[in-house]
Amino acid sequence: MAKKGLFICAGFVSVIAAFQIGSRSAEGQGPGLECASVDAPYGAWAVSGRHLYRMDNRQPRRYGDVIPGTAAIVACGPDMVILENGDVWRWNGGDWLWDGTFPFGPTAVEQRSWGGIKARYR
Repeated sequence: MAKKGLFICAGFVSVIAAFQIGSRSAEGQGPGLECASVDAPYGAWAVSGRHLYRMDNRQPRRYGDVIPGTAAIVACGPDMVILENGDVWRWNGGDWLWDGTFPFGPTAVEQRSWGGIKARYR
């Protein structure tokens, strides 16, 4: 019985040690790639940490401050980004300017009862 308890305690210690090692190794990770695109005349564009970058003479060049807004970035290109909510932001060389919003977003949904659906198709 004591041997069984020893193995159970050793198992708990192993799990705790593995968790501690795993959580420490994840501390130094930075922001990943949020968006990337390639445009033939303008080169490669990427967004990381809400900053827009362009590959310029084999060196990434950062454009401006943090991209405004809180929605996720879904597209990027020459001096522009599009956010998940449809907002379009353009870098003009000094500031981020809001260019407008695409007319899409959450789709309105009407919740119906099963009885209402059956009555509609009778």
